[in-house]
Amino acid sequence: MLLIKNISQLLLMDKPDFTIIENAYLLIKENKIYDFGEMNNLKLERKEDYQIIDAKNSCLLPGFIDSHTHLFFSGTREKELEMRLNKESYYEILKKGGGIYYTYQKTKEKKDKELFEENYKKLLNVLKWGTTTIEIKSGYGIYPDEELRHLGIINQLKERLKDKITILPTFLIHVIPKDIKREKYIQLMKKTMEIVKKEKLAIFCDVFCEKGENTFNEKESLELLSYGKKLGLIPKIHANELYYSKGDYVAYKVGCVSADHLIYPEVKNLKLMRKKDVVATLLPGTSLFLQMKKKPPINLFKRLKMKIALASDYNPGTCPIYQMPIIISLGAFLYGFNEKESLYYGTRGNAYALNLQHKIGSIEKGKEADLIILKYDNYQKMFYNFFENPIKIVIKKGKIVS
Repeated sequence: MLLIKNISQLLLMDKPDFTIIENAYLLIKENKIYDFGEMNNLKLERKEDYQIIDAKNSCLLPGFIDSHTHLFFSGTREKELEMRLNKESYYEILKKGGGIYYTYQKTKEKKDKELFEENYKKLLNVLKWGTTTIEIKSGYGIYPDEELRHLGIINQLKERLKDKITILPTFLIHVIPKDIKREKYIQLMKKTMEIVKKEKLAIFCDVFCEKGENTFNEKESLELLSYGKKLGLIPKIHANELYYSKGDYVAYKVGCVSADHLIYPEVKNLKLMRKKDVVATLLPGTSLFLQMKKKPPINLFKRLKMKIALASDYNPGTCPIYQMPIIISLGAFLYGFNEKESLYYGTRGNAYALNLQHKIGSIEKGKEADLIILKYDNYQKMFYNFFENPIKIVIKKGKIVS
């Protein structure tokens, strides 16, 4: 049994205004949370039966969860930053062969071993910043063979790192290639989903639902996600990031586990989403990098009592931030959540967005012991020092991994 003692603040993540136990302990047995409480209530019969970690007056909370990433890629797109600062739009950059098409080309050039090693290193960095569970999308393969190749390597990473970080693969239908007609491509993606499901390459399916000639409209997104769901993949959706795209309505209609971005949602569709308990996953790092003046209507989400998650959207073009402590801080600085809410949405909220709320995301007896110990005695110092890595120790399934 593992004992963590002298915890300055134990953050339970039981609700957005979460409970804090001060001067606390936590016991782990067989990789699960066994018990916790105040230090003065701790009773040990035989100390020699316990491995002990002294938190030394530091905070402990559940490991960060990142429910929306495009981590699997090669190449960087710093030139696009200059284009964006010169007021070129997302679609203007895409039409010039930039954006997703550029990353497709750079990723395609790499051999399997190179892609494995490059993305393995990224994941170790993610772990050092306290993320213990991460969703990783494909989507930079575009064509069926490349998409399947990428998902295969993501699953190799999942297996190699299973004792350090939980990886949940998503098959993302991202953009339409320039040399295939829309209807033909949609049928190709349906066939690819069949292979993905048969070979167990992904848990989720996702579609970039947006207005534009390269992305998928409401009808197409509904068709693709409905087919994926019928196959047994869990649907998610990129919704209403750049325009009123009706992705929020598709999320309701299909019954997606989450609708992500939601910068331009419609009130009537949010009300429908609430009926299906669709999680609103918000991505403040992308808002920062795209210099978006419009923000998601967080007060409306709260008023409707929707479940909310804060995730990174880590990708090479519109959010090169993989560090969840920074993303959580941006939830407060950019979107106006208070510090407690931001932490809750970056842990328990993301567990809901991945359908893992019964296993991780909060301090409860019987849940997996995915935990982080901060360098600080007060969780608010993580926000104050948001530019620094706040992590002292990462624990995965009851074992120290970083």
